[in-house]
Amino acid sequence: MNVFAEGDLNIDNHHIIEDTAIVLGKAFNKALGNKFGIIRVGHSFFPMDESLAFVSVDISSRPYFMKEIKWINPFLGSKEDSLIPVDLITHFLYTFSINAQITLHVRLLYGQNNHHIAEAIFKALGKALDYASRIDPKRDQRVPSSKGIL
Repeated sequence: MNVFAEGDLNIDNHHIIEDTAIVLGKAFNKALGNKFGIIRVGHSFFPMDESLAFVSVDISSRPYFMKEIKWINPFLGSKEDSLIPVDLITHFLYTFSINAQITLHVRLLYGQNNHHIAEAIFKALGKALDYASRIDPKRDQRVPSSKGIL
C-alpha cells in the first residue's frame, strides 16, 4: 500500500500523521464489514535487529490502547527535516486503534535504536492484525462473541 498525504507540514507533522491514522483505522474497520467468521484476536512478537516488540489485538469494537514503550531519544529519524517526535508514533497507534475499533496492546521488550523499535512495533502490529482478521473455518461465519455482535 502506498499512502499519499498532504498537510500543514510547514507547521508540524502532527496532523498529517494523525489524519493518516484516522483514515487507515477507518478503512481497516470498514474492510472487516460485519466481522462474521473472523478469528478476532491475534498477537505477534517481532524482532528487528536488537529490538523486540510484542503486539496483541482484539477486533472487538471496543477501542482501547495500552503501551509500554521506552524510546531511546525523543525523535525518530536522522535528518533535521525528517525528524518525527516519537510521541507521534504513539499517538498514531492510539488514533489507529480508536478508528479501527480495536483493543491494541503494544509492549517493547527491549531495543537500542528508535528506528528498529518503531519498525518492530509496526511489523508486529501488521502480523497481529493479519492473523486476527482471518476467517476461522471452525466459526461457520458467526460473530466471534457470545453477545452475537462486535
